[in-house]
Amino acid sequence: MDKKKKITVIGATNIDIAGECLYRMVVGDSNIGKVVTSIGGVGHNIAMNLSLLGEDVTFITALGDDDFGLIAKKEMEGKLDISSSLFTQGRSGTYLYVTDENCNMHVAVNDMGINSRLT
Repeated sequence: MDKKKKITVIGATNIDIAGECLYRMVVGDSNIGKVVTSIGGVGHNIAMNLSLLGEDVTFITALGDDDFGLIAKKEMEGKLDISSSLFTQGRSGTYLYVTDENCNMHVAVNDMGINSRLT
């Protein structure tokens, strides 16, 4: 029987916030739609998918002490080894984007400054 190898992933975790317009987008105005949040980040997604495939994964990421960081930490605990990750004061990574009624992205803001603290 082969011994399972441990995989280490180093990368970002962020909260994705999607604003999805339900009708024709009107720029410069409030649009009727829905707002959806999920946990993402390329590193996070790779680590979680490897874990779902049954791999033994250590994930090194940076999370802030805000609500988003606590939500992401809770989601990863028990699925990934995050003991080497950085848990620090500040804002967790956040990716905010808005799509039109056809799901085409029009604008996004990427607040990933916390990742500069990973050394």
